[in-house]
Amino acid sequence: MDHIVDSRYKDPWKALSFSKMMWWVDLSLLTCALFYIDIVLDIKQLALFYGSGLHGYLLLNMMGIAMPIIFTTWDAIRFVGTRSADLDAMTFWIPPGILLPLLVIATISQTLMLLLALVSAATGKKQPLLSGAKFAEVAESATSALVQTNFLISGLGGVSQIQALELSEEQLQSMQLSVAVSCLSLGLGFASRDKADSAVLGLPGKLGWDATMAALVLTRSMEVSSRVFAYNILQVSVRGWPLLRFGSVVAVGLVLVSARLLFPDASLADVAASTIAHPGQILAAMLPSSLLIAWLAVSIASWAALVLLRMLGTDVDQPRFVALASAGDCSIPFSTLAPAFGSSGQVPKAVFKAMKEKHIVKLDTKAAVQGLDEKTLRLILNSGVDVQLAPIALDESGLSLVGLVECLAASTPESLQLHGFGDIAGVPWQLLGGAHWPQLKKADFAECFAKNGEGAVGLFGALARCRELQELNMGYCQKVPAAAWRLFAKAEWPTLKKADFDTCFAGNGEGAEELLGALGRCRELEDAAEGVFVFLKAESPQPPFQKTHG
Repeated sequence: MDHIVDSRYKDPWKALSFSKMMWWVDLSLLTCALFYIDIVLDIKQLALFYGSGLHGYLLLNMMGIAMPIIFTTWDAIRFVGTRSADLDAMTFWIPPGILLPLLVIATISQTLMLLLALVSAATGKKQPLLSGAKFAEVAESATSALVQTNFLISGLGGVSQIQALELSEEQLQSMQLSVAVSCLSLGLGFASRDKADSAVLGLPGKLGWDATMAALVLTRSMEVSSRVFAYNILQVSVRGWPLLRFGSVVAVGLVLVSARLLFPDASLADVAASTIAHPGQILAAMLPSSLLIAWLAVSIASWAALVLLRMLGTDVDQPRFVALASAGDCSIPFSTLAPAFGSSGQVPKAVFKAMKEKHIVKLDTKAAVQGLDEKTLRLILNSGVDVQLAPIALDESGLSLVGLVECLAASTPESLQLHGFGDIAGVPWQLLGGAHWPQLKKADFAECFAKNGEGAVGLFGALARCRELQELNMGYCQKVPAAAWRLFAKAEWPTLKKADFDTCFAGNGEGAEELLGALGRCRELEDAAEGVFVFLKAESPQPPFQKTHG
C-alpha cells in the first residue's frame, strides 16, 4: 500500500478532557495568537527603526521576518508534492488545484498560521505544516530578539547614536515587550520539540501538557534570553576594536560550524536553531552523573566567586580617582577627568558610573567646569553620581533651569548639593514633585529658599519620601511656606543623623511643629541646628537629640 488515501478524525468539540482543553489552548493561544502578537510588536519596532533612520537595524529585522516565509514556502511545496493522509485531509476542505497557490499567498501575507489553525480545528489534529511554520518562526523570533536586544543594550551601554534618539518611555517599553515575547515564543518553540506530537532527528518527544512541560517552557525561555544577551553583550563590549566589530557574528558562525560537525544528520533548520538554544531532545543524551555534578559545582563556585568579588570590589578604589581627588577630600573637578580618561576630549560614561558612592564631581567653580557642555552635564546628572553643583555649571554648559530640574527629577542620586541656588530667580522646584530618590542620603538646599519659597512644596514632597536620608541641610530657607513644612508630618527618616534648619523659622513658626514631629521619629539623629525650635510651643514634643548647635 502506497499510503492511506483518506482519513477522518474524531470531532474535537465533543472531547472535554484536560489534554483536549490544552490542545485548544496550544492551538489558539500559544500557536496562533502568540505568533500575531509577535508580528505586531515587530512591525512597531520596524516603524521605530525606519523613523529613526536606523537602516541597519531595519534591514536585519526585515531579513528575520523574511526567513520563515522562505522556509515555510519551501516546506509547503514539499508537502503538496508528497502524497499523505494529511494532504488528503486538507484537500477534503480545499480543492487540490488551488492548494499550493493558496498556501504560498497565505505564507507571504502572514495569514498561513490562521489558515492552518482553522484547518487543524476542523480536523481535530494539528496540521504538519503548522508545526513546520512554528519551527520556522524560530528564525524570525531569534533575529528580532537579537536585533532589538542589541538596540537596548547599546542604549544602556552609552552608544551615542542610540542615546541621541531620546526615545520615550512608551517606545522603550514596547521594545522590551517585543524582546520578551520573542524569547517566550522561542522558548515555547524549542520546548515543543520535546512534546509527544513532535520530533527531533526523527525521535518523537515524550511530554504532554503538564507541570514538567510548563517548567521546560520557562527553562528554554531563560536559556534563549541568556544566549541573546550574551551575544549582544559581546558585540557591544568589543565593538571599539577594529578587528572585533562583528564579534557576535563571528561567535554565531563558530556555533554553526560546531553544530554541523557534532550533528551531521541534523537538518539545516536544526543547525541554525542551535545558535540560539539547544535544538531539543538531544538534551536527553546520556552523560555520566559525575560530569553533571562537576558542572553544577563549578557553576555554583563561579557564582559565589562573582558575588565575593563584587563585595570586595566596593572597597577597592580606582587609582586615578585617588590621584585626582584633593587631599583629604573625595571630590574631583570635572575639568580634570577628560585629560585623565577621555581619549577624544569626552569623559566616558563608565567613569561617572564608577565614581558613584566613592567620589563627587565638582561643578561649583569656573576652573572645575572648563569644557563642560549641555550633553555632558545631562549625562552626569542622569548617571546618579554625586555632584557639587553651582550656577556656574549652567552658565558654562548652557543647560536651562528647567532642563536641570528635569534631570534631577529623573535621576536617582545619593547626594544632592545645590547650596547657593537661592540667588537665581525662577528655579522651577515644583517639577520635583514627582521625583523618587530611593537612594538619596545627603541633601543640601541651604539658602535655596532664602528669598523666595515658590515651588518648595514640590521639593519637600520628594524629600519626605526619601527614607534613606542621612543628612539634610535646609539652613536659611526662611521663605518656605507652611504648606511645604507640613508635608514632613508623615516623613520617615530612620537613618537621619544630621539636620540643619538654621533660621528657617526666625520670623514665623508655622509648620515647625510638623517638622519637629518628623525629627522626633529619627532615632539616629545626632546633630541638629537649634533654629528649628524658635517660636515652638513649650508643650511640643522634643526629639531625642544627643546634642544641638546653632
